[in-house]
Amino acid sequence: MKNLIIIHLESISHNLLHNGSKEVFPNLSRIAENSCVFSTYYSTASSTIMVIGDLMYGDPYQLEKSRDLSGVYKQKTVKSTFELLAEKGYQTSALMYPYLSDKTDRINLKKLLGHSAHFEAAAEQDQFHKKIENTIKSGQAFALYVYNSTSLLSSPFRTQNVDHCFLETIEESYRNIDRTTGFIFQTLQEQHMLEDTVVVLFGDHGDDMYSHGFTHGFTHAIEPYASVIRTPLMVYSSQIRQSNITDLVNTLDIRDMILSLLENENISKDTWYPKRKFSFSRNLFWNQQSTVLNKAYSVTDGRYMLMVSPEGLELYLCKYDVFGTVNLLNFFDLHGKTIRLKAEIRFIEGIHIEYMLKMPASSISREFTRLREELLKYLEQMQIHTGIRLDFAPWFQHIRKNDQIQKEIKRAAAHSIIGKRLRGIIQCVTKFVS
Repeated sequence: MKNLIIIHLESISHNLLHNGSKEVFPNLSRIAENSCVFSTYYSTASSTIMVIGDLMYGDPYQLEKSRDLSGVYKQKTVKSTFELLAEKGYQTSALMYPYLSDKTDRINLKKLLGHSAHFEAAAEQDQFHKKIENTIKSGQAFALYVYNSTSLLSSPFRTQNVDHCFLETIEESYRNIDRTTGFIFQTLQEQHMLEDTVVVLFGDHGDDMYSHGFTHGFTHAIEPYASVIRTPLMVYSSQIRQSNITDLVNTLDIRDMILSLLENENISKDTWYPKRKFSFSRNLFWNQQSTVLNKAYSVTDGRYMLMVSPEGLELYLCKYDVFGTVNLLNFFDLHGKTIRLKAEIRFIEGIHIEYMLKMPASSISREFTRLREELLKYLEQMQIHTGIRLDFAPWFQHIRKNDQIQKEIKRAAAHSIIGKRLRGIIQCVTKFVS
């Protein structure tokens, strides 16, 4: 009977962990070398609570009737992963550090993991690590959820370092999570339990740092841009070999991975995790309202990402535009269910225009149409399963435009037209003189 440890990597994006941050994450970098790393994993939400719920239930509809995050409403149609494991004899618990000042369970861990799970929050990291060690040494089969939330912006840990450099404070928060992860693996090795334990390390979301504006770029819990929801997922188990897995998976798939690895001693390659064609994400529950956040939903096939909100449609080449800087739809006009390249683009000359816009325009249009259809299906299913009507049809009728890009397109087209006319006049004059 294998043990289970789920390590919650708060506010850590895939790009942050895997691209040049080994000095901040030495333990996680070393663990990645011995684990299955999912390089095309997408979180199903940009909100911590929503992601934990999706991981625990493997069902996209369980929490969608919630009006807010303070009192999450859960439909009772599916048991949580920890409830299932408790029935099988596992000691289930969740450990968190640091606890918030009022000591309440603001993350709703007790409710999300199920009431069979023991929940504790520690004030000091040494105390936190001691509780982890005691669980590992308990002698019982255990399923443990470890949540070091020091990288969360609202964490009291940040306020203790207000006089420090902003960058140093952020990096120290990340190093703190890395130390906890290193401690867990070291303890498992010292107790000779590493081979008998499945360890899942996942990120709930990254931070945006205002790259999409002041109100729509506030760190996280904003629109589900790829830079925010493409997060780490690593699985360590003696049953599977280290590998870099490029198949598209998301948070809803983690539950099946866990149950497969815990229940089956012999795992054949590529059968222990689901594969999907599309991954969907959001930033608010279906029934949740906000005066600050712009409710948005996205779909990706791992290459392109289409997002829709009351402010319109956005399309990104998320595989390479990892920070979602260019909404490709700014170069197109909507025509019913599809898009056509803007008329002004035809007049703009230059090889970068030819190869980046004119020549691939038809393939971008096909991707848009395909993703649009899948996103509409997803929203329609959400409406059916919750019984709550949301008028999202108008969202699909306009593009979320970048005013600066629109001005530049018009200016570039005008310059190209003037240039062509000048060249034409010069040619006529040259012929006449000759």
